[in-house]
Amino acid sequence: MRNHLLNIPSISRTLIGMCALLSLMFMVQSCFSSHLIGLENGSVLLGSFAEDKTLIELSTGKNLSAIQQCPHNKHVIATGGKENDLKIWNLEGPDTTVPIFCARNIPHDFLELRVPVWVQGVTFLPQSSELVAVCTRYGQVRLYDPKADNKCRPVINMQFMDHPLMSIATTQNNRYGWLAS
Repeated sequence: MRNHLLNIPSISRTLIGMCALLSLMFMVQSCFSSHLIGLENGSVLLGSFAEDKTLIELSTGKNLSAIQQCPHNKHVIATGGKENDLKIWNLEGPDTTVPIFCARNIPHDFLELRVPVWVQGVTFLPQSSELVAVCTRYGQVRLYDPKADNKCRPVINMQFMDHPLMSIATTQNNRYGWLAS
């Protein structure tokens, strides 16, 4: 990767994730003509190798710790982090600086205390480009359906363990999920 493509002003920023985006316009020149880069400070950069510049830069909120590209729609991404709940973005839409979905936290616990949020892993479920699963550093797995009428809250929230969950993924046959702590 070319260092000047990243053009990260501060070396103290932490790289969170990077995924290759396929672009039909540049497919003949290169299979991976652009890259999506997420930084801990919340900056997400979409850069192009073909044009040798940053195409889109957006701010997703502080403490970014997860970024994932939708396998069904390459221009849709999901982000999240510490006290930065799930957001879904359309990088091709009319306004890329506004998320198309912002998750809300689950209701308060039985003591009426706010439940902390720390999204650590994100995956789009293969059955649909709408369903998104996240795992948290607080041992929770949450399933979101942006089209459901639940006020942007998860449709499923499961507490698995008291240990942090660091990664979530689906298997090749799309029938099972993997969690890593």
